Amino acid sequence: MAVNSTSLETNCSDETANLGTSLTLELRICIYTLLIIVCVFSIIGNVITISAISLWKPCIVINSNRKTFIFVRSLCVADILVGAVAVPLKLYVDMVTKVRENNEILCLIGESLDMMACTSSIYHLLMMSGDRYLAICRPLVHRTLPRHIVYIALAVSWIVPCLISFPPVLSKLHLENQGPSCTAFSFGCYKQHYNATFITIGSLITFYAPSFVICIFYYKIFAVVRQRRLKDPIGGSIVCSETAAAKTISVILSSYFVCWLPFFILYVLSAWVDVPLNLLVSVEMLGYINSMLNPILYYRCNRSVKTAINQLTNRCLKRDIKERTATHITELVAWT
Repeated sequence: MAVNSTSLETNCSDETANLGTSLTLELRICIYTLLIIVCVFSIIGNVITISAISLWKPCIVINSNRKTFIFVRSLCVADILVGAVAVPLKLYVDMVTKVRENNEILCLIGESLDMMACTSSIYHLLMMSGDRYLAICRPLVHRTLPRHIVYIALAVSWIVPCLISFPPVLSKLHLENQGPSCTAFSFGCYKQHYNATFITIGSLITFYAPSFVICIFYYKIFAVVRQRRLKDPIGGSIVCSETAAAKTISVILSSYFVCWLPFFILYVLSAWVDVPLNLLVSVEMLGYINSMLNPILYYRCNRSVKTAINQLTNRCLKRDIKERTATHITELVAWT
């Protein structure tokens, strides 16, 4: 049944209004506060991680190979985009009704950036899982892997998300019957007007296909580590290192699925059945939280990253103490 753009826009505005009235003011403030906290910690955590990896390269060694941390730095950039651009713009558009009604291009660009940044974060995790698979299961191939292959994989992690976000969104191909676009960018409401084809294909390319490949990589990693432990029950240095890597992978994988799987399940369901907006908003926030958790998990689980960040922190603290001491001595000299 054909539905005109005006009626769709009215429906979307009504749904947005219902979203606001179904949530108390206190709960709505809590949602905004939580997202602001996520943004701040995502930016701080990822900036610190990039700085530590870049400044303390001797600490960044995994099997004498630093290729892994090329992906880590790029992942941090993607997560910074989520915290510094995508979520703040989404909050601004959601809170300021006039923006949704009068600035269509801002909403479309914001929606595209939101999709691109989150999808890029997922694709970086895919490439990093492939890198870990080679490092543990095919160490010789990993050590001799040409640097340009790494940069090609890195380019794919950015180009594919851009292609599946900007062209369809800016041309409004993702909307049902070319319906409303600007009001669609507010929390939860926009998913009610995505067409089923875009939701299905987009989810497959964005999440389900990468997740399937990630699971295959990690299954093979755990199988190889288990087999080597059976052959070497005492556990040499290499086996212990691989076991620690497997534990790190399990933590990161658990965080990834906890944050993204509920969102994409409901996202696909929304193409065929009515999903409560409150539920959509809740699971949408989990995906953003993943960008904040990534640097925390790498600090807690990766010895090289932890050492680099600790050295960066210690150096900054020592510099601050020296500057304060010098200032204090200067003041004492001036008084005397």
